[in-house]
Amino acid sequence: SRGINAEYGGGLTEQYAWSQTAQDVDMKMVLPREDVKASDLKIDIKAHGMKVQMKQESELKTILERTFHDPVKVEESLWSLHKGECIQVSLEKAREGYWWTSLFKDDGHSISLDTVDTTRHIHEFPQEEVACVQKLMFDQRQKQLGLPTSDEMQQEEILRKAWNAKGSPFEGTEFDMSRVSLANESAGFQGPS
Repeated sequence: SRGINAEYGGGLTEQYAWSQTAQDVDMKMVLPREDVKASDLKIDIKAHGMKVQMKQESELKTILERTFHDPVKVEESLWSLHKGECIQVSLEKAREGYWWTSLFKDDGHSISLDTVDTTRHIHEFPQEEVACVQKLMFDQRQKQLGLPTSDEMQQEEILRKAWNAKGSPFEGTEFDMSRVSLANESAGFQGPS
């Protein structure tokens, strides 16, 4: 097919090819002729499906009207025309991380998810999840080296500030972590000697 190749994590039919990531689905659809202009097309993307119409002999004719395998976020979806011979449709999945077995419902072209690489790179996660993973990795390294974890370092910093705070029995003395007990998550102090 003109302008269409088999795609990653998706499939190939006579009319379209599609691919997916955990967040997105992309489709390339070959057009019936090579001289199509964007103004010749009307593409309507809805949450549950899409309709592609093309101007033929001064009237719009439907060349594709299908229901998606799973809903998409309409406001995050778009299409573009490539070289007048195929359209590319980029869809954002409504359910991130849900892998589709076909682009459209009941199209007879389903794929086995066993063949799809469902791993995700760390940069694909939201920033707060990346920060959590980085903290866990740091804490694991610290434990392996016998060093304090990020939570333990944070607790020690709070204790250091409280140690020399106005009215503290330790005010004016050098901080000594050996005099602090953090058993059962409640801090205890041994008074000054």
